[in-house]
Amino acid sequence: MNNIRKALITLSIILVVCLVISGFLIYESKSYYPDLPFEGSTKEEVIQKVYRNHNSIIKITSDDLYSWYIYQGNQLDGRNELIKRLNTNGWEYKEQMGSGSIFMKNNEESIITSQQWTRKYVIYQVPHAMEF
Repeated sequence: MNNIRKALITLSIILVVCLVISGFLIYESKSYYPDLPFEGSTKEEVIQKVYRNHNSIIKITSDDLYSWYIYQGNQLDGRNELIKRLNTNGWEYKEQMGSGSIFMKNNEESIITSQQWTRKYVIYQVPHAMEF
């Protein structure tokens, strides 16, 4: 009877340790976060970039047509920061249409789309012509 009890206690301890290690690995890998809307960066890399540059819009990556940026905060604060940054480059904010922010420069209209990636982070898809 004592051997069975010792075996159950040992097995319980091993199980708890495995669960703690698994939980830590899942947390550190950010695998519980939704998929990124682009390729070329991992969730961990994206979180590290924005963590080091809190309250700022950070460039994450680029592809052939767009650059991707991230902001830690809500969409309203992120859009205000985006408008401020683009105004310094000559882009004038025109209006908001759904998830797209429309800007004008030299009679050229361009749209930046946003996506609330998680509760804490907003991702922006910015055409190359508008990079800042």
